[in-house]
Amino acid sequence: MARRPVRVRIPVPPSLAACVARFSYQVCQQQQNRITFVNGEWTGTIPFGGADADAMLESCPMCWDYLAAAGKGGWELVAVMQAGSAEARFELLYLKHTA
Repeated sequence: MARRPVRVRIPVPPSLAACVARFSYQVCQQQQNRITFVNGEWTGTIPFGGADADAMLESCPMCWDYLAAAGKGGWELVAVMQAGSAEARFELLYLKHTA
């Protein structure tokens, strides 16, 4: 049984303010090889918060499919960070695009 997706808001540090003007960024949350949130927005086709956590998670794009499509659109993966707790582990994928 899949764990319920976790929503996390990631603030942009002030030190990145100068970079934001030159680049666009995406912070993608990956859980069980699915991209669940991009910049805090749910990516699944089933609304977030439904009773069936497995169906919610399966409605999100697979990581490799999302990254392939993003790469074709000019996005570049620049960093990956593990986050969460032992019970709710996930990765944050940082993508950059020249503005």
